[in-house]
Amino acid sequence: MREEGAAAAAAATRSAAARCCATAAASSTAAAAPAPAPPPRPLTEDEIFQRKTLEQLNAEKPLGDVSFDYDMSSVREDARPILQRNADYMRRWMSIKVTIEGARRCARDQRIQPRAR
Repeated sequence: MREEGAAAAAAATRSAAARCCATAAASSTAAAAPAPAPPPRPLTEDEIFQRKTLEQLNAEKPLGDVSFDYDMSSVREDARPILQRNADYMRRWMSIKVTIEGARRCARDQRIQPRAR
């Protein structure tokens, strides 16, 4: 009877050892799995700007119109903030090229234009 008890105790010990080893193997397998890759970092403002096409930049209309009074060379007071924003934008993005154009939009200009006969 003692032998049966000793055999049962030995079997129980082996079973407990097998469970312990199985748990250790599962733990080491989980630890060996690579950690998930970190999410990609967000693009910087410079990287976003560099990826934009000319059409995208023009569609955003980053530069505003600055108006002058008729027959004057000084910037109107209401146009000064717009001019400052334009200057800040051009300082920030020095790689851009800007074309400055003038247009005559005054009613008086229409009367001055020569008429075709």
